[in-house]
Amino acid sequence: MSIEPSGDGESADNAEDPPVTVMVIRPVAPERRPAFEELLTTVMAQSRQAEGHLGVEVYRPTGDERDYRIVFRFDQQSRMEAWRSHSQTQGLLSQLDAYTEGGAAQMSVYTGLETWFTLPVAPGRPPPPRWKMALLTWVGLFPTVLLVVFVTSPLQPYLPYPVPYAIVTSTAVVLMTWVVMPRVTRLFARFLWPVG
Repeated sequence: MSIEPSGDGESADNAEDPPVTVMVIRPVAPERRPAFEELLTTVMAQSRQAEGHLGVEVYRPTGDERDYRIVFRFDQQSRMEAWRSHSQTQGLLSQLDAYTEGGAAQMSVYTGLETWFTLPVAPGRPPPPRWKMALLTWVGLFPTVLLVVFVTSPLQPYLPYPVPYAIVTSTAVVLMTWVVMPRVTRLFARFLWPVG
């Protein structure tokens, strides 16, 4: 994987420094997988120590497949780039390249709504059309907001404006990012990425 310097590393506001999802595809020959898995465990542990790290998932090859699909999530793009440009990360990724067929990984970086609509089972596919992303965001958001409003409504008369709105929106964003949208994208995968 080629690694580019991250620049000065200073964070911009959220509009210029959004959350980011990085999907890395690494084809690995079956006989090299035990050594690759051992090194991948080290990379994952190291990524968890990085500032802004939100999670890492590994989708291992099945059957005759050779591709490992590794998904890293960070709360800001600048923090992901700082992690990638760190000398220890570069060294580990270079070692992974030695086990990767062709010597380099395929990497895709997603920001904004696209982070909710990345499926490792659909490598190389572009994000779905924006109207589909908007529709399914509403499908997930509407019941989530209703639920949060219902649960928090007994507290709302006792809280100063705009605290209830801050509670509802922040809770909804957390639920949408880590609970609702991963399930919605899997449930509606055929709608988002039609077969054929």
